Amino acid sequence: MDDVNFRNPLAYVTILMVSFLLYPFSCGYCSDIARRDSDVAAIAGGKISTYPASTVYATLRSLAVSGQLPVGQKFRITDFRTRHTIPLTSEINTGMQEVLVVTAMSPHALEPIAFSESYPQDVIEYELVNTLPDPAFDKGRILYRRDTRKDIWSFEDWRAIKYRRGRNSTTGKFTEISDFSKGYVDLYPFNNSPDPSFTNRVHVGRANGSQLSNIVVGTGKSAVSDDISIGSGCNSITIGDNSDIIDIGNVNGNITIGDNSHHIRIGVCSDYTVVGDRCSYINIGMQSCSIVVKNEVFNSSVGDNVRPMVLGNGVPVGEIYVGNGIYIDPPPVITAPGSLEKYRSTLSAVVDVTGQEHLFLDSLKHAGIIRLTSKKGAQSISRIFKTPDPNETDFPIELRPSPGLVVTVVGTSFEALSGDGQILVQGNLVLDGDKGDSVILKRKSVGQHAIFTEISRFIY
Repeated sequence: MDDVNFRNPLAYVTILMVSFLLYPFSCGYCSDIARRDSDVAAIAGGKISTYPASTVYATLRSLAVSGQLPVGQKFRITDFRTRHTIPLTSEINTGMQEVLVVTAMSPHALEPIAFSESYPQDVIEYELVNTLPDPAFDKGRILYRRDTRKDIWSFEDWRAIKYRRGRNSTTGKFTEISDFSKGYVDLYPFNNSPDPSFTNRVHVGRANGSQLSNIVVGTGKSAVSDDISIGSGCNSITIGDNSDIIDIGNVNGNITIGDNSHHIRIGVCSDYTVVGDRCSYINIGMQSCSIVVKNEVFNSSVGDNVRPMVLGNGVPVGEIYVGNGIYIDPPPVITAPGSLEKYRSTLSAVVDVTGQEHLFLDSLKHAGIIRLTSKKGAQSISRIFKTPDPNETDFPIELRPSPGLVVTVVGTSFEALSGDGQILVQGNLVLDGDKGDSVILKRKSVGQHAIFTEISRFIY
C-alpha cells in the first residue's frame, strides 16, 4: 500500500464514512447479527450477504485458500486477537480478543483495510496470512493501526503488542532494551495501555519492531527506525540504535537514544536525556537538565541553560565535560561574513519589516541569521515565505529584532494549520531587541503545508 496515500487524513475520513454507511456500529445492529448473517457455506457457494458474515479465522482462511471468497462480501472475524513472540525472548504474548471486519477483494484475498468493532475509530491494515517469521501470529497480522481521534499510529498492532524492558542497575528504571538480568517488565508501546488516555499525535515510522516503556522504538542494535515523531509531554522514551530522523517534542523526560542515530531534535525543557555513541546532527532545546551525550558526537547544538551536561567521558570543566573524540561546532552566534554549511548557515542579513505581517525571504536564500528592523517600535510576524534553493539544505533561520524593536511572533496551533508559511508556536512569542531576544525556526512539512516550527528560543 502507498504509505503517503494511506496516511492522508482525507482518505481516512472517506474510508470511515463509507465504512459506517455500509456497516453501522450500533447496539441494535449487534443484537441482530445472528438473524442477519448468512451461512458461511452458502456464501462460499456464491451467495453474497448484505450484512457481514460472522466466521472464525480458520474458516475464512480456508475459503481464501480454496478461492471461494465472494468479491465484495464483508466478514466478521469473531475470534481474532494478536498473538506474538515478545522480541528478544521466546515467550508468547496474547492480546485481547476483538472482532475485525474485513472485505473480500478477490476469491483468494482480502482488502488491506480492516475495521475493529472494539475501536471503530481505528483504521487498520491487516494481512490474512502473516508474512513475518514469527509463527505466533496464527490468525493473521495487523500491519498498521491508526487511532484517527488521537492521531496515534504505528506499523504494528500497538493496542496488543508488548515489549520487554530490563531494569537499569544504576537508575533502577526499566530502560534496558536487551539486558533483563536485573529484572524486567512487559509493557504496551504507548503509556502501557491498549487505549492510552494521555497520548496524542504519536507517530512511529516503519521499524524492525517498535517497542516501549511509555514509548520505546526499536529493539536494540539490529533495529533501523526512521522518521520517528513523538509529541510533547511524554516520559520514559527509549529509541534503539541506528535510528534516523527523530523529532521529540517539548517537556519530555527520561529519554534514551541509542548509538549511531542521526538527525535528532529534542524540544525545550526535556530532562534526563542520554544520547548514545557516534550520533550526529543533534539539537537539544533550552532549559533542559541532566543531559548526557556520549563519545564521537558531531554537528550538534544545545540551547541555553542546559545543565548539568556531560559530553563524552573526559575531564570535567565546571558543569560541562568534554571527552576525547568529541567535535563541537562553533557557537551559534558568529559574526559576518559567517559560513554556509550543509545543515546550517551563519550568514546574516537585515530585513525591514515595517508594516509587514509576513516575512518574505526568497531573495535571501542563504541567510541563516535574519536581523529585523522597523520604523515602528513594535511589529508582528505571523508567516515566513522562503523557497529553498535546489542546491541548498533547508537550514534553520534565526530571527533577531534590532535594539529598540519588539517583535511578536504570532503562533499557530497544530490544529489550526491551514497553509504554507505559518509558524507553529503555541501562543505568541515576544522578542525584545533591547534584551537580545531571538528565536530559531526550521521549515517542516506537515500534511500538504510547509510550515516553520520552533527549534529553540532565547528570551532574556
